[in-house]
Amino acid sequence: MTHRSRRRAAYTLLELILAMLIGMLLMLALYVMLSAQLTNAQKGRDSIREATVVRAILATIADDIAVSLGTYDPQKSVASSSSGTNSAMASQATASTTPPFNYGIEGDDSTLTLNISPVPREQLAPDKLRLDTTTLPTVSGLRRTTYWVVEGLGLLKYERTDVTNSDLDNWFPDQDQAKRIAPEVKSISFQYWDGTQWTQNWTSYDPTSDSPPLGPPAGIEITITMNPTQEGQEGRSYRHVVSIPTGNNYSVQSQ
Repeated sequence: MTHRSRRRAAYTLLELILAMLIGMLLMLALYVMLSAQLTNAQKGRDSIREATVVRAILATIADDIAVSLGTYDPQKSVASSSSGTNSAMASQATASTTPPFNYGIEGDDSTLTLNISPVPREQLAPDKLRLDTTTLPTVSGLRRTTYWVVEGLGLLKYERTDVTNSDLDNWFPDQDQAKRIAPEVKSISFQYWDGTQWTQNWTSYDPTSDSPPLGPPAGIEITITMNPTQEGQEGRSYRHVVSIPTGNNYSVQSQ
């Protein structure tokens, strides 16, 4: 006796459903893996971009701090100008001498003002190699620069070039005329190292005080907090300390 085997013409419905479920699970696992990979890649790109922006900001501020002018001591000027003269002329020089614009480094925990002497950027035009230099603007290399953050605008930089103006003491940074450095910055804070501790306020020279100028701090701490790149996250904070070797508040080592 011979037996003929029975062959099925197709898969059963249950087998098709199981195959579809397995395929969907595999596709879902692949989607989750790719989504996580793309998310991590985007976070990495955001971190690199943010670090690049912060590095550029800190480099800009550090460069301006490096060319900040030392404070002017009117007492030394009077002493040098009155040498060889009588006491009446010396006292008259003391009464009539007014310090120039330079107040050195001024600031608090949210604002930093620098009196600097950089190379005038107006003289570094793209066509600076032209032979005719008579049309180049005549500008001063003395600047007063202020950094601060305005909510909704980010980090601002206001630079004033007419520092010899007589109304400079009544000058305040103008956010409408300021340059928008980085809208990604949420906040910025400064601290000043006086040689022994950090302080939140610094004035290199106070024209209303009879005491000699304090001079620049030994270092300035800059802390920048960036806006979060994604909702529900907190912005990263970056800290950088700029050393000022010309500060007159370093402790003197005993011989």
